[in-house]
Amino acid sequence: MNLKEIVRRGSMFVGTLALVGCMTTPATNWTNNKQKTDTNEAISEYFGNQLENGSSPYTGYYGFGEWNIHPHGNNSIIFRNIDNASDSIVFLERIFQTEEEIMGNKNISLIPMDDLLRGKVIRHNYIRAGSSYEMLGIPNGDYFIKVVMGQDWNPNKSLFDGKLNGGFDRNIYFNIFNNPSEFFHMNRYSDDEGTIHYTTYDVKFGKRVDK
Repeated sequence: MNLKEIVRRGSMFVGTLALVGCMTTPATNWTNNKQKTDTNEAISEYFGNQLENGSSPYTGYYGFGEWNIHPHGNNSIIFRNIDNASDSIVFLERIFQTEEEIMGNKNISLIPMDDLLRGKVIRHNYIRAGSSYEMLGIPNGDYFIKVVMGQDWNPNKSLFDGKLNGGFDRNIYFNIFNNPSEFFHMNRYSDDEGTIHYTTYDVKFGKRVDK
């Protein structure tokens, strides 16, 4: 039997979701309750410091993630941070469908979110400015993303009462993409004829617009 693969791309995204001007909200929860930095700010001792592309700095809290890797065809999302001078961390959250799921998960995201939309971080990855990263083997389900951007990675920064260690020191912005039109619907399956169907998305971050 010949193995066939069919890739399904979310029609609402038309292959690429351009998050244009998305980083416009000062991320006070990521700056130890300080407002966004300005030009008179003292230079960080970690000026220019970056993590490796694709690294996951908060595994101590979120764990190593959930994976569903197959030898043929995997759900995936590629994130392109190619037009920004700031690095980013992308959090991929699976949407809880029931109250039981919410109550049964102690590892609910610490990141501020819409009270009507609760989820669990199953992956988070650091993406350097000018770089891309592909999340592979994403389990079936519905997802949305949260993105924090900034510069000068400080490994000693303590956030959310010490639950997260490490953060940006400069130009920090944060946003949540939880509009239904921005959801990721991941579905991998094999039909009766043995054809494998799976889902991919290509997400390009628009250039950050400071207001």
